[in-house]
Amino acid sequence: MIVVMNTATSALWLYANYPYNAFTEFAGKYLATGAAGVVQLDVGGLDDTVPIAAEFSLGKLALAKDSIGRVDAVYVSGTLGDDMLLTMTADAGASYEYTLRPTQADALMASRVKLGKGARGRYWRAQFANVAGGDFHIDTITMDTVQTARRV
Repeated sequence: MIVVMNTATSALWLYANYPYNAFTEFAGKYLATGAAGVVQLDVGGLDDTVPIAAEFSLGKLALAKDSIGRVDAVYVSGTLGDDMLLTMTADAGASYEYTLRPTQADALMASRVKLGKGARGRYWRAQFANVAGGDFHIDTITMDTVQTARRV
């Protein structure tokens, strides 16, 4: 298991089942060493022959100040090589899944997901996951929220 830290942002990545113990860049190529010797690491959409699954969450966001609210729509700007799954959860309630469709390659575009009006809560969690290892780049995520008169 390898833990990598981005020193600029302090973000951490965890790599499991990685049979290497050292990495280097040489002549513009990335190399790794392990029990099998030295291998070249290539950039691609597969991990051996398996599509790379990726997901991230925005955590729990208080979208309504001291009251119950709902999310009307989620706007995602970026590029999506394949479908992406958005899972929205209000408070500790049920989760609702929505699909973001692919965008044009190499062009940042905004996608809108209109959410159902039934879910309400103070704390919301948005989770994004690629489908079938699809490539993606997210630039911005914004949400239209509606605050209700009902207090917590």
